[in-house]
Amino acid sequence: MIKKMDALLHKPHKMETVIGEGCIFEGKLLSQTSIRIDGTVIGEITSSGDVHIGKTGSVKSDIQANRVVTSGLIEGSVKAEAGLTIHATGKVLADIDVTTVNIFEGGVFQGNCTMLEKTRKPNVSSNVKEKSSPSHPHRNSKKHLKAVEKKAAQS
Repeated sequence: MIKKMDALLHKPHKMETVIGEGCIFEGKLLSQTSIRIDGTVIGEITSSGDVHIGKTGSVKSDIQANRVVTSGLIEGSVKAEAGLTIHATGKVLADIDVTTVNIFEGGVFQGNCTMLEKTRKPNVSSNVKEKSSPSHPHRNSKKHLKAVEKKAAQS
């Protein structure tokens, strides 16, 4: 079960920025793609992609990213719209703003957590149902809903 969950949470994707083991980066790191950190980063990290911190990785930073996954150390703050995952060797000493948190046995989290709401795309059919009235039962019919969805898609 854990292996299956782990595979779903961490689908392989391209890492375009890597801070290797033994490397120290100080400053502001901005990236449009995912980042892998096996060394040390001190400063700020902002990524449109995911931030992965390996077992040897250490981050003393404010992180803002799509998703943050750690097997190493994070000190600072984390804002991750798609969530935070702390593996068994991971340690997060930070305040976090996330939509989801996954902490594997052995993982450590110390700090404050603010759960963000996931942004939802409006559902045309549910909006139609809310607007329909009991005095017009045909507005709730499947045929009417399909016609409204088709018209909305053409707009």
